Amino acid sequence: MTIPISVPEALLRETLAAVAGQHDMPITIRQVETLARAAVEILADHLDTAPPRTPLGVAIPPVQLAVLIGICNGLESAEIAARMCRSEDTVKTHLRRLFARLGVNNRAHAASVALAAGVVPAAVVRVPRREGAAA
Repeated sequence: MTIPISVPEALLRETLAAVAGQHDMPITIRQVETLARAAVEILADHLDTAPPRTPLGVAIPPVQLAVLIGICNGLESAEIAARMCRSEDTVKTHLRRLFARLGVNNRAHAASVALAAGVVPAAVVRVPRREGAAA
């Protein structure tokens, strides 16, 4: 299988070559971590095995499912990012992709569609307790 090379992938290859000592380009550990995450996402896009299809008939990658579970639990992007050890911008990118996959325009719609279709089981959603509610 031949994988077409895009500009980001070419940049990734050059940077990884620098990490391997094949170029004299200085690079920090943080940049290596960022590039490693990017490499995983790029490779995942080209794998023959797609994520399993949901009851909605769309495949949702595990990282986007984790973001979806976060929004079903009422978490903000920054909270999801902290729990996933990703940047807030990365989480927002996953949200945009997730909205496109589900055909929705906002978090509330995504959460309701995911819960109604069983994509996110109700058991993983924490319901906040109201003050004064019996234990």
